[in-house]
Amino acid sequence: MSDEVLQEAFGKVSDGGTAKMERVPEVLKEVGVEVPGDLDQILASVVPEQAEISLLDLKAVVKVLQRKSLVPELSQPATTTPRRTYLENGMLTEDETVLSFIRALEEHKKKCEREQKYTEARVTATRLLDLKAREAETRRKQMAERQTMEREEAEKAFEHEKEQQGELWDTRKQEYEAGVLERMERLKVAHEAQLAEFHETQETQRPRRPQYSKELLNQRKITECLAKLEEYEKAEKLKVVTDQIERAEMRATQATFDANVALRLQRLMLKQKNEADGLQQKATQGRRELDLSRQQDIKRREQRFKNVLSELANLQKLEQVQLEHFLQQQAIAGKRQSDKKGGAGLKGLSGGRMLLA
Repeated sequence: MSDEVLQEAFGKVSDGGTAKMERVPEVLKEVGVEVPGDLDQILASVVPEQAEISLLDLKAVVKVLQRKSLVPELSQPATTTPRRTYLENGMLTEDETVLSFIRALEEHKKKCEREQKYTEARVTATRLLDLKAREAETRRKQMAERQTMEREEAEKAFEHEKEQQGELWDTRKQEYEAGVLERMERLKVAHEAQLAEFHETQETQRPRRPQYSKELLNQRKITECLAKLEEYEKAEKLKVVTDQIERAEMRATQATFDANVALRLQRLMLKQKNEADGLQQKATQGRRELDLSRQQDIKRREQRFKNVLSELANLQKLEQVQLEHFLQQQAIAGKRQSDKKGGAGLKGLSGGRMLLA
């Protein structure tokens, strides 16, 4: 198909040197080019955000479609978003549609130079520079947006993990405090039972008679002897005295017993207090250890997050260097490939390792 045929078909639908995008399929059918199902996607790749297309761009689009019909693997839908293939195989992924479009413009420029159509060659060269500049800016913008999103996702994941771990540590602390209260309650019940048993035991051991002194026993014998001798008056008087002595000794015996009980009770309560204090100290130490473990866990997670951000930053810097090198080689590769024959260019394209023009 000659340029004259395409120009004639374009002239039927154009107005002021450009045609509506929706008229492109009509022109393609008229010149005998098969209209692909992804035509809108192809047009969006080469002339984005435009409602009209020029004859120059339409010529390049036709050449792209002709190449797609010759090379089946190029018929796959093009993507306008650079993927992070560098991290997988050391290469950046080319947008095949834009690549073919740039090559088509390069070929058209060379053709115009050979045919001495310098005005059209200049327009084509300007279009090439604009397209390459837009492609480079698009790639940089997409990479910057994706890298920003990666950092935001990493920060969001860290905050989510931090919140989850905070809830987990709060639950652990609540469970620990509940365990401390339970142990304190059990100890309290045990102490109350010990005190009740102590008082019950002491009550059963309380003396019911005094510890008789030698003097009291002698007085009792004398009283009995006086009674045998029928000295009842003397025996009665002596009995009154011995009864008083017995009551006094009974009070002394009980006082001694009560003093011993009070001493033993004091020792028991001191023992219980030491046990309660020991449990409180263990609980306090456990709280400190729990808080320390929590702080250490927070520090470990923060350090791990810093390592993740550092590694991500290094990868992103590497991507940026690779992208700039990739873009720097575009003009060189594009000019080199445009000097080759169409068949050789398609062969290099199908290899998947040629840099974008």
